[in-house]
Amino acid sequence: MSFVPAMLMAAAAPVSLAEFEQMTPEAAGDIILAGHDHASIVAIERPSRGGLTPPNTFQFWLVEQPVVSDAGCTRKRWYVSFRHPPGTPRDDAHVTDTVSGMEIALVI
Repeated sequence: MSFVPAMLMAAAAPVSLAEFEQMTPEAAGDIILAGHDHASIVAIERPSRGGLTPPNTFQFWLVEQPVVSDAGCTRKRWYVSFRHPPGTPRDDAHVTDTVSGMEIALVI
């Protein structure tokens, strides 16, 4: 599958990192992506540790249920960033932004 970045959007929900880490994928998607057009979230993944991550920042993928068609399969991924100010606990980090992108697998 290839990843195609789509849009940068401000997050809608004031959920802490501690709360997020206790949620099911579906509940996390419903709260964090409230107000955005999204399918059911079926997985939460941690991106690999490549590149530079700003201090006090934690990043996750919210992965939607795939949609299968005759041409292939598509699904959207939501890249979610949490951040906390210096000197505050990690668990108090809150969502700062989300980025959505589409994965596409074509039938060959």
